[in-house]
Amino acid sequence: MHSVLDIVILSLLLGKQILYSHVFVLPNLFPFCSNISYCHEDCLCENYQNCSVLLMDDSIRSSMLYYHNQIREQMAQYQPQPSGMTLLKYDKSLEQISECWASKCLNEYSDCFLTHNYSSTSQSIIQIILGRGQTPELITWMQELNNMVRDMELVKIHRFSHNLAQIVSDRVLSVGCAWSVSSNRRLTFVCTYGPSGGKEEDLVYKTGPICSMCPEKYACDNMEPFPKLCKPILKQTRLTTIQKEIESTLTPITVQSTEGVVLPEKPDLHSAPLPYIPLSVIESSTLFKLPQKRSNDNKDKEGSEKSHKDGLIVGVMVTLLILALICAISAVCIFTHGFGCRRYK
Repeated sequence: MHSVLDIVILSLLLGKQILYSHVFVLPNLFPFCSNISYCHEDCLCENYQNCSVLLMDDSIRSSMLYYHNQIREQMAQYQPQPSGMTLLKYDKSLEQISECWASKCLNEYSDCFLTHNYSSTSQSIIQIILGRGQTPELITWMQELNNMVRDMELVKIHRFSHNLAQIVSDRVLSVGCAWSVSSNRRLTFVCTYGPSGGKEEDLVYKTGPICSMCPEKYACDNMEPFPKLCKPILKQTRLTTIQKEIESTLTPITVQSTEGVVLPEKPDLHSAPLPYIPLSVIESSTLFKLPQKRSNDNKDKEGSEKSHKDGLIVGVMVTLLILALICAISAVCIFTHGFGCRRYK
């Protein structure tokens, strides 16, 4: 274990700030290691003396992931071709495991680690001795990978290096990496893969037509920059599901003869359809009713009823007028002759 002063001096010598707290080396996921007896030492995650873990950032993660997938895409140029090479995704749990192993600055790998998503993992280890004045750079890792893929021909893992076999294994779905540097200027890159790539005598990948044997829920979409890698199939959108349900309920229209008949076009399901409400579910109180058209018989009947009412009114008015006239005559008679008017002859 080295002191903070040792790390500062090493940082200045390498021309790069690499201060890193040792407490973060132990992965925060549990379990992260197999309980096999020979794995106990591998899983201690203790910094070896004069070994310091370098910081990772999103730029480094993206670059390492992209370069992995670029090499996997290039495998389509070789014979025999891979039939189901997958597009890798980055996994920070695997990065924590790589960080644990990188803290030892060893040029050897371990298959003792696991995560919540992967019950087995494998590793590639690339170690480079930095020259005088050379600082830790990601480009050195890329150049070393270029040297590995230069003369690839066969797909038996014993003909590949272990490192390259893991990088191009079609069993692998995810990767997470870390790097470290030692006081004797050994730069170590550790990448952990999940699930584990092939082991000795295993095929590195299945062969056949490109994309013909993608894993379940994977398919090629022929889109750049990796058209020949199997990618996870995105879940269908709700709209697509609804469209399929509507299409399954459509009743085809058939005609006896199509001569002179314009067949209806298939409805455009991509445009938002107007809501359809069955008439049977609408209450009668919500329906608007038009007035019925009247017939001539109804008109005559209404005219007769009106005339009858007018006659009654006239009769009542005449009767009242006669009664008023009689009252007026009686009043004049009484005023002139007194009450003897009744006996006047």
